[in-house]
Amino acid sequence: MAHHWSHRHGSPAPGFSIDDDDGFEGEATELLATATHTEPAAAAACATATATSTSLGGPSLQVPRARSPAATRPRRTTDTEPEPETEPEPDLPRDAKQIQHARSETRRPHTMADSLRPEARAPLLKDGRAAPALAWPGRNGYAPVAHHDVLELDDADGDTDAVADATRDVHPPSFTTTMLSSLHDWLHRARGSRHAPRAPTTTAATASSSWTGHDASSFNDVDTTLPHWAYTEEAAAKYAQQRRRRALQAVAVIAVTLAALAGVLATAQWAWLNRATASATNDASGSAPPLRPPRTLLVSLDGFRPEYLTRGLTPTLAALARDGVRSEAMHPAFPSVTFPNHYTLATGLTPAQHGIVSNTFHDPLLQKDFNYTNPADNADPAWWGGEPIWITAERQGRVAAVQSWPGSEAPHNGTRASLWTHYHKWEVEQRVELIKAWLGLPATASTADTAVTDYDDGTARFPSPTHPGRVNRTLVPTVDVDDVGGVPGAKSADVPLVRPDLVALYIPDVDQVGHQYGPDSIQLNQTLVRVDRALASLAAFLYARDLWETTNVVVVSDHGMTLADDPVPNPIWPPPPRTSDDPDPPTESEHRIPLWKVLGPVEDRVAIHDRWPVLLLEPNDPAELHHILARLRATESKYHFRTYLKHEVPDHLHYRDNPRIPPIVAIPESGYQFEAWPNEILPQGMHGYDQVDNPDMQAIFLARGPFFASAVARLESNTVPPLPNTELYAMLCKMLAVEPAPNVAQGIDWLDVTDGPAKAA
Repeated sequence: MAHHWSHRHGSPAPGFSIDDDDGFEGEATELLATATHTEPAAAAACATATATSTSLGGPSLQVPRARSPAATRPRRTTDTEPEPETEPEPDLPRDAKQIQHARSETRRPHTMADSLRPEARAPLLKDGRAAPALAWPGRNGYAPVAHHDVLELDDADGDTDAVADATRDVHPPSFTTTMLSSLHDWLHRARGSRHAPRAPTTTAATASSSWTGHDASSFNDVDTTLPHWAYTEEAAAKYAQQRRRRALQAVAVIAVTLAALAGVLATAQWAWLNRATASATNDASGSAPPLRPPRTLLVSLDGFRPEYLTRGLTPTLAALARDGVRSEAMHPAFPSVTFPNHYTLATGLTPAQHGIVSNTFHDPLLQKDFNYTNPADNADPAWWGGEPIWITAERQGRVAAVQSWPGSEAPHNGTRASLWTHYHKWEVEQRVELIKAWLGLPATASTADTAVTDYDDGTARFPSPTHPGRVNRTLVPTVDVDDVGGVPGAKSADVPLVRPDLVALYIPDVDQVGHQYGPDSIQLNQTLVRVDRALASLAAFLYARDLWETTNVVVVSDHGMTLADDPVPNPIWPPPPRTSDDPDPPTESEHRIPLWKVLGPVEDRVAIHDRWPVLLLEPNDPAELHHILARLRATESKYHFRTYLKHEVPDHLHYRDNPRIPPIVAIPESGYQFEAWPNEILPQGMHGYDQVDNPDMQAIFLARGPFFASAVARLESNTVPPLPNTELYAMLCKMLAVEPAPNVAQGIDWLDVTDGPAKAA
C-alpha cells in the first residue's frame, strides 16, 4: 500500500512507503522525534518510511522529475508525456562485494558526527556510481540536489499510484531535512552488511532538463537518500578561494597580534630600564625620592579662646575634636598678640628669637619702626627671622600655599610659598573659597597648567568648585596687582598650579568682632556660627573630593580674648588738643590706666613703641632711664600694672634677649588698658596679657587625620594636656616629612613628633 506526504516545513520530508519488516521503527522514532521536534506518532511514521527506503530488497522508490520553471500547477501521473530514448546501460559491477567497495570509496561516514558533514551525504547510484549534481556551488565544493514535493512508493505488489512530477526550486537543505538524511545514513550503515542492493527498477522516471549529465533512466538507480550535497568543480574552486582568503586574514591577524605584543614588551622593558636607572641613581646619591605624605590643612582662628567651644555654636569644630584630638589649651607666647604668635606657630621660635616682638616695635639697629598694618613692613625680610614652615616645605620639595598668614609675604633667601596672597579684608566665605580653589588643583604637575592668561576676560586656567577652569570672582573679587594671569596667589608664571602639600588659612573675624563688641556679646556668637559654617563648607568640599580621610586638618588660634572695658557714653575721637593747664577729666571706666597721669611730667621724654596692652617704653635720653622707671613704679599699684626692666622680665615669658625689646616693659593686669587721653575709644575685648594670670588668653588646638590616628587609638581620651604653641612647627614638619629648622620644640608626651630636632640657641 502506498502512502503520500507533501513536503512542508516541519513535515518528515519527501514521501515514503512504510515497511516494518526489519524492526527498526522504534529506534528511528526516538531519533526523529528529537531531530524534528514532532509528535511521537508522526516521528514513528517517518522512521518507518526511512527504514523502508533503505531496505534494498523492498519496493522500489521512483524519484519524480524536477519542476520546470514554467510549471504553474502540479502534474498528475494521468498526464501523458513522451518517453525519452534510453541509452544502453554501461557494464556496471553487480557483485555485492564490488558494490559495497564502490560505496566505501565514494563516501565513508563512520560516526553520527561524520554523517552530518555534507561530503558524507553524496548520492550514489545503486550500482556504486556517484549521482550527478546541480551546477550550484555550495560549501566545501558540494552543491545541493533538488528537493522533491511528492514521491510515490511502490506497494508490496508492485502497483504504483499517480505521482506528481513537479519539484521545488533548488535551495539549500533545511535543518530538518539534513537531520533526516543523517538518520537515513546511520540506518543504512547499520543494515548495509545484511542487505544487498536492489537491482534497477523497470519503471523509469522522467528527468528534468535541469539535471545535467544524466538520462532519465539513471534516476531509477539513485540511492534513496534524502536531498543531499554533491561535489562540483566550480564549488570546489570557490571553496578553495574562500580558504585562501581566510588564511590570509588569519595571517594578518596573527601579524597584528604579534606586533602589539612586541610593542607591549618593548614598553615594559623601557619602563623597567627607567626604574632600574632611577634606582641606581638613588643608590649612588645615597637617598631615595621621598614618598609624598598626606597634605596638611592649617587653619588659624584669630582670637578664639577655648571657652568658645563650650557654647554649642560650633558643631563643625566639635565634630573635629571628637574625631581627632583636642588639647585642653594651647599656651601662646608672650605677648599674646597676633603677629608674634602667628609667627611663633610658623617657626617654633619665641618672639624674642624670631624678632617679631610685638605688633608694633622699634629696631635700634635698623633705626626703623615696624607696624603690622604697613604692607612694606610685612614684605621686608629684614624684620622676619627664623624659617617658617612654608619655607621649610618649599626647600625640601613640597608645595605650600598660604593665605594672609602673618609673615608669608616676606621672602627668605629669595624663597616664598608657591602660592601666597597679600593681606585683604575679605569675609570668611571669600577666604574659604580661595582655599577650595587651591585644594581643587590637579594632584600632579603632569596635568597642571601654569599661571598664564588665556581667557578673554583676563582670568586664567584656575579651577573653582562653582566655575571650573577659573576663579569665582563673585566670592573672590580682588586679586593682588602682582598676581600672574589673574590667579590669586600665583606670583610667577613658572609656578605649576598643582595641589599644595601645605595650605595655611588665616581667619581674623572672631578677633575683630571680639575687640569691637567683647567676648560675651551677641555679635561674637553670631560670628562663631558664621565661621563654623564656613569651615563646614570647607570640610564638605574635602569630602566631595575624597580628600578628607587623606588630609591632616589642624585648627589653632594665636590667643584668646577677655573683657577689657565698659562702654564709654561719649567717646572722643580724634583726641582733642590739650595743655598742661587743662584739668584732668574724670575717667569713665575703672579698667582704664590714664597714661598721662602715670607718666606725668616725663610724658614728653619717652618714646612709646606699643601699648596694646603691653607698654613698651624707651627714654629719649638713656640717662633718664631710672628716673622714668621710678615714676612708673610709683603708680603701678594704683593703676594695676607691673613695670620691669628688660632683664627683669619673668623667665616664663621668654621676653628678654632681643634688641627690639625696649629697656622698660610695663605689663597691665588682665582686662586693663592704657588710655592716651580722656575718654579715648578703647576695644571692648583685649588680649596680650600673661596667659598664666588669665586663662582667657589661652588658645585652642584641634587636629585629626592620618598623622594622629595612632595617637587617638592609644589615648584613653581624645582630650590631651595643654601644649605650648612652639611645638606646632615640629609637628607640621613631621606631617610633611621634612627636616625642621632650628626651633625650641621639646616634644610632646602623647605624640612624639620631634625626633630630636635641632634646637635654637
